[in-house]
Amino acid sequence: MERRNLDLGIPLTREQWLQIGAAADFQPDDGVLEWTPSEFDVIHVSVRAADAPDGWSDIAPRAAGRTDEREVARFVYNEGRPMAQLTPPQQPEPPAVQASQDAELDVTLERWVRTKWHCLVEAAGLHDNAGAIPVKEPNAVD
Repeated sequence: MERRNLDLGIPLTREQWLQIGAAADFQPDDGVLEWTPSEFDVIHVSVRAADAPDGWSDIAPRAAGRTDEREVARFVYNEGRPMAQLTPPQQPEPPAVQASQDAELDVTLERWVRTKWHCLVEAAGLHDNAGAIPVKEPNAVD
C-alpha cells in the first residue's frame, strides 16, 4: 500500500484540536486512538483484528509491544489543517497480492480512517460540514 496523506477537509483552531485530542483519549476503544499533550500535533490511530477494515484483520502484523494492535495512521494537526498520514504495514509483494487486491486494501483503510476521524470529531462535540469531508478519497479506486 502506498503511504500518503489524506486531507481531512476542515480547518481547526488549537482549542478545537485540544478537544479532539481529549476526545481521542476518552473513546471506549482501549487505545485505538491515542493522544498526549506532550505530542500535541499527533493522534495515533491503530487497527485491531476486532475493529479492522475489511481485509486487514489477518494482514496487519502484530506490533512488538502490544500484541493486539498496529498503528496504521496518524491524525496530524498540520498548522490547523488536519490530515491523516497513512502508515500501513508493508504488504506482500506481487504475485502474493494482486494489484486489484492492493487497491481494495487501500480504499478500505482510507474509508476506515476517515470514519474514525468523523466519529472523533463528533465525540469532541464539533460539527463538521459533511459536504466538506468526503467519506472516501475523491479519486479513490472503487
